[in-house]
Amino acid sequence: MKTENLKKTFILLLLSSFICPFLNAANEDEDKAPDNSFQVSLTTGNNQITQGKKLATDAFYLKPALHYSYKQGFYADLSASYIPSLQKNSLSNMGFGLGYNFDLGNNFSTGFGYAYTHYFSSKEVLSSAPNDLSWNLGWDNPIIAPSLNVDYSFGSTKDLSAGLDLSHSFTVNHIFCSSDKLTIPISVSTTFASANFYQAYVTKNQIKNKKSKTVVSPATVDTSFGISDVALSASLSYQIKGFSITPAMTYQIPFGTAADISTSSPVFTLQVAYSF
Repeated sequence: MKTENLKKTFILLLLSSFICPFLNAANEDEDKAPDNSFQVSLTTGNNQITQGKKLATDAFYLKPALHYSYKQGFYADLSASYIPSLQKNSLSNMGFGLGYNFDLGNNFSTGFGYAYTHYFSSKEVLSSAPNDLSWNLGWDNPIIAPSLNVDYSFGSTKDLSAGLDLSHSFTVNHIFCSSDKLTIPISVSTTFASANFYQAYVTKNQIKNKKSKTVVSPATVDTSFGISDVALSASLSYQIKGFSITPAMTYQIPFGTAADISTSSPVFTLQVAYSF
């Protein structure tokens, strides 16, 4: 019953974020000129955090992606993920997403989207829930920028997650020339989520105890809605014209995960991107 009430609240938030910008549109001048932009990127790392959970064992991956946006509103994404350590097929998943972002004024923004991921392997944490509905609300404050991200993922399992993020960015312009920029965002976040998807991951992959090497019982995974993790992240993004390179590190403290498979080892990522 608690999960059903949370789902209803999530749907109301989606509807409100869609309606409010149109109520304010009559008082604003719209720019009629189209503004199309693309970004191609390649991301790699040693693990991936999804709704507060990550792989029980680190696994190197490669993720090429294409992002399209129109007038900073409508957007579409295509991506694939390769995990070379997979024995049968290194192509782990392919996905696409659609969504819309709104400027609410006074540095507030919101957006909602839908993403579908086709998994070729059960080795990924969210493979039991390939569909995802998302909603976000953010305030671009120069001191501390808060944001709220809500996701409802569904498939053979159904889960709801809500993440709160507080971030601050340091920016230095003209490092080597007049067109480059260095940005250093630092953030702390916490995720509240149910974990039916993670229980399915533990069941399908027969995750083993890190010390005794015995198979962990799925019953030890707490699937109820509650705090899932607290994470501290820092990245360094160097941009010159449309090119950017961004190394990042996230240190995560997990909750609600069986103690014999929990790990707080840092997650490292590196993204190279070009926007045009």
